[in-house]
Amino acid sequence: MYIQCMIVSLIGLDASTASNVMNCLKDLSRRGRTVIFSIHQPRSSIFKIFDTVMFMCKGRCVYHGSIKDVIPYFARHGYQCEPYENPADYVLDVLIDVSRKPEILIRLNNLYNITHVDLSALVHRQDSSINHENIEHERRKYKVKAARSVGAEIFYLSQRTLRNAMRNPALALSQTLASIIIAVALIVVILVLVIMMMLSGFLIDLPSVFIWLSWIQWISAFRYASNVLTINEFQGLIFCLPNQTDFCPMTGDEILDKRGLAHSNAWDLWKNFFALTVMALLLFILAYIQLIRIKKPK
Repeated sequence: MYIQCMIVSLIGLDASTASNVMNCLKDLSRRGRTVIFSIHQPRSSIFKIFDTVMFMCKGRCVYHGSIKDVIPYFARHGYQCEPYENPADYVLDVLIDVSRKPEILIRLNNLYNITHVDLSALVHRQDSSINHENIEHERRKYKVKAARSVGAEIFYLSQRTLRNAMRNPALALSQTLASIIIAVALIVVILVLVIMMMLSGFLIDLPSVFIWLSWIQWISAFRYASNVLTINEFQGLIFCLPNQTDFCPMTGDEILDKRGLAHSNAWDLWKNFFALTVMALLLFILAYIQLIRIKKPK
C-alpha cells in the first residue's frame, strides 16, 4: 500500500488549474495509492471529488465518513444546508458554530466515538471468525522485489545528472568550481592554523625553530595568548617552601627566562593583550571592507 500525505494550497490558482490538480490526485488514488489530502475551503466541484472526509474541531473529530453522508449527518443534528450552498462552506460554518458551543462539540464527538466503537466491534467479530491456526502454520517465502535494482538506479541517476549538466553548463561549472574553491580554502585555513599553533611556543621551543620560519610567531594569535597565560601563571612562582628545604631546583621566573619570555615589568604582559586587540581590529576591518564590496548600499 502506498500512502501519500499532501498539504496542497490552491490559493492563486484558477478554477481550471485547481480542478486539474484534484483530478490528477483522484487518478492517482484510483491506481492503488491512498492519498491523505488537506485542503482549505475548496469549491463545491472539488469537494465532491473526495471519497472520504474528516472534520475536526478543537482537536476533536466530529465526522469521518463518506462525502455523500456529510449533509444528512449534520442535518440530523439540527444543521440544515441550503440547496445552493457550497458544502465546504456549510461545514465550515457548522464547525465555527460548534466551536462556540462546547456542549454540542462534546455531543458530536461522542456520537463519532460511538460509531467508531461499533465499527471496532464489527472488525473484531470478523477477525475472530478467521482461522488463525491455518495462517500460523502456512509457511511460504514471499520475496519483495524493488522497483529498480541498485545498478539501474545508479544508471538513471547518472544519466539525469549528466543531462542536467549538458542543458545548463554554467550551473555545472559553478558547482564544480565552488566545491574546488571551498575545499582548497578549508585546506589552506587548517594549514595556517596548525602552523601558527605549532609556532606559538607551547608545542615547540621557539629558539629551536628555523630562522626562515621564526617570523611566523609574530603573526600568531596563539603565541600572544600563550604568552599571557604563561606569564600570568609562572611569574613570581616558587615551587619549594622555605621551611621545608633550602634548595629549590627552579622557580617560575627561571622557567619564563628559559622560554625566552620577558616579564620584568607590567608592559611585558600587557603588550600581548595589545597585540591581540590590534589583530582582532584588523580582521574586523578587513571583514567589513569585504562585506561592503560584496553588497554595496544603493
